[in-house]
Amino acid sequence: MDHRLEDQRARLFAQSSEQYLDRAMRLAGWRAGLIPFMGIGAGASLVLALYLGGLRVINGQLSLGDLVAFNLYLALLAWPTMAIGWMLSLWQRGISAWHRLVEIIEERSPLEVDLNRVSSSRLGRGPGDAPDIDVRELTVKLGGKAVLDGISFQVPAGTICAVVGRVGSGKSTLAEALARLLAVGPGTVHVGGADITTLPVGQFRDGIAYAPQSAFLFSATVRENVAMGLGADQDPGSPEATSRIEEAVRLAGLEVDLEAFPHG
Repeated sequence: MDHRLEDQRARLFAQSSEQYLDRAMRLAGWRAGLIPFMGIGAGASLVLALYLGGLRVINGQLSLGDLVAFNLYLALLAWPTMAIGWMLSLWQRGISAWHRLVEIIEERSPLEVDLNRVSSSRLGRGPGDAPDIDVRELTVKLGGKAVLDGISFQVPAGTICAVVGRVGSGKSTLAEALARLLAVGPGTVHVGGADITTLPVGQFRDGIAYAPQSAFLFSATVRENVAMGLGADQDPGSPEATSRIEEAVRLAGLEVDLEAFPHG
């Protein structure tokens, strides 16, 4: 069964990008129309003042000096009024951003456990005191799809275990689940005989050294990046280097992706 999430995550990313673009375009449209609308409003108010004031001047109800003074005061009030509206919009955007920050700050991690269920077990600390790892029917779902489905294995204390597989097969997900960076079901992962869901997250992670993968690509071709990783960058065009690069690409499962590139 193919557990790769590349297509699903690419689809979710595309959907999120389209929603963000749509909202950004609507916001840009509103902001682009706001300044001309305010300019039209200011100009219309000046025309209206001149029209009504001119009628009063003709009828002798208002002096010409009063009309000029009124128009000058009206012009002086235009910019402060626009500035107040701009400040109110900034205030509203700031309040919205603050509410989002408060939600993040006050969010409680789903990995935290009920203190009433906390186990008294502790992980081994000294050399030779490493705990056993017992995984029982572990299932991890991301985006509604099972990345790990019913995984079971045991790693005795003091031994080394290597997990190998194709790109996207769930190796990193398994490591994140064992380190409690992802939520796991009760009774699925036991370390030192204790269910990790009954251990405080901080106490459990104190006994773990986790080095996450950090993918980095240089501003070069895929071939040159692979050759650098293999140490074959001195002469990447040689037949031996080409053979090693092609073998590495095949083992990494990148052949399908490279075939989709315009130049392979």
